[in-house]
Amino acid sequence: MNMKAEYRALRVRQHDRTLARSIATVDVPRSGWVHEIRTAIGMTGRQFARRLGVSSQTAAELEDAEAGDRITLARLRRAAEALDCRLVYAFVPRQGSLDAMVRRQAELTATRLVSEVEQTMALEDQRRDSEALRKEIQFRAAELARKPDSHLWETG
Repeated sequence: MNMKAEYRALRVRQHDRTLARSIATVDVPRSGWVHEIRTAIGMTGRQFARRLGVSSQTAAELEDAEAGDRITLARLRRAAEALDCRLVYAFVPRQGSLDAMVRRQAELTATRLVSEVEQTMALEDQRRDSEALRKEIQFRAAELARKPDSHLWETG
């Protein structure tokens, strides 16, 4: 494996460890974090607005915007500061880890590549059995996952 691929693999492992210790399993409250934290600590809307330096109506609109996914990170960061909190922003892979994401994408790409070759072979009456195809896909997927690059993301 070349140095660039090794470095990329190391970064994936480091991010996976970080995400494993993070908020990966925490769901956003329906009312949003701002409202959830504010009410949990007993802060009124008026007190929150004063800390933000805005009207009570604007503070309520901010809470509504967060709950409706219409808030900017800058506004969310200001709200967090007003609540004496720190905003944490992260992307959490749906597959559980970046490594699992790469392996899944490698399998999709390998399936596409092997299928394209198999179509040509079928036209030449050289079709392989399903076990041989499965092994070829596994081999190609492992190869692609071992040294992922931008070509991996052309499929799906």
